[in-house]
Amino acid sequence: MKRKAAGTCTWCGVDEAKVLHALQTFCEKCWIKNRAVAHGVIPSVAWTLWLEQKSICAYTGERMILGGTLPMSASLDHKTPTLRGGGNEKQNLHWVTRKVNLMKSNLTHQEFVALCGRVHFQYATGL
Repeated sequence: MKRKAAGTCTWCGVDEAKVLHALQTFCEKCWIKNRAVAHGVIPSVAWTLWLEQKSICAYTGERMILGGTLPMSASLDHKTPTLRGGGNEKQNLHWVTRKVNLMKSNLTHQEFVALCGRVHFQYATGL
């Protein structure tokens, strides 16, 4: 509780903790680690992906934020969901916004992109 009140990371004690999650305060790296562990992903893989994507959603190109339940909150996504045989390796993961991940649900990457294309076509043509 003392770390939280002081604004330091609950896990590592760094003084630059800015992310609130589940009534705890985390630095960016520890929040990513927290999300990785929750998904059964190696934390260093999730952190590397975060850095490579530069906090940009893989689908929309929007900047993501860490923590919370806002639509722009970062969410770790499996391109092929684990329920459908996908694994936790780097090539099957990417960061997306929470709203996108909720819409994607248990679709594969290919199914989701195809669905988005059909929605766009329907909207653009008014059919």
